[in-house]
Amino acid sequence: MTILMESFVRLSYISNIPYYNANNVIGYIPQPNQSGAFLWRNRWVFNDKSMGVAAPFKPVRNAILLIGDSIVLGGNQLDQSQRIGVRLAAITGRTVWPISAGSWALQNELTYLRQHPEVVAGIDRIVILSNSEDFGPPSHWASPLTHPLHRPRSMALYALDRYIVKWTKPSTSPAWIVPVRDNRRDFAALLAHGKPVTVILYPTKAELQRDAPCDFAPDWYVPPRSTGHCVSDIPGWGTAAYQDDIHPTAAGADRVAAFIAGVMRTR
Repeated sequence: MTILMESFVRLSYISNIPYYNANNVIGYIPQPNQSGAFLWRNRWVFNDKSMGVAAPFKPVRNAILLIGDSIVLGGNQLDQSQRIGVRLAAITGRTVWPISAGSWALQNELTYLRQHPEVVAGIDRIVILSNSEDFGPPSHWASPLTHPLHRPRSMALYALDRYIVKWTKPSTSPAWIVPVRDNRRDFAALLAHGKPVTVILYPTKAELQRDAPCDFAPDWYVPPRSTGHCVSDIPGWGTAAYQDDIHPTAAGADRVAAFIAGVMRTR
């Protein structure tokens, strides 16, 4: 029975998900140069810079760097072709380099940009997609279920633990603690590169019910040298665009991509 279960899980690709690297600087990041297809259906891929595209990174004229958390990542529920970065590239006709990881905070994202000055130098615009959970402490690696570092010895036990019984809880004492940095200072340092920065604020389904769904961002986050916009400004945007409390459906992701494209055309 055990062998049958293991064979079923491996053949079903239910555990075919990305692996991560972890440390006490960026927290965690998708391992570079990997690809797969969750349940044989929803494809995913990461290039040599851990970006969610197949092409190796290189400087390209008019390229866009899109950075964020699981909203940009897309996750198991979306195919590679349905993710915001890919859709933004299709809509604009420009090269889009999406970099993200589930539950990344703003500090994790700014750390990536600080660690890869060649990426910042090789693009023409930066788009940061942020939600209200992004302005607190940085995210640490805390769970082999949500961010596995290597292939589990038993795929069957991993799938059972992750999707059904949830034995393994996120660690309250992570092995790699990321020291807290000054987000305001690091964001100002990013702006000093002179690249146009567009901030896209993304409310949760609950926040969407507020009079000001995107009032969660600190005032320094949308200074004169960057521009900020709220996803709730998309005409007709509502709860139907969400697949859960925060992540967009495929149609929602497409509308977010179109919104970003429209924002950039007006600048």
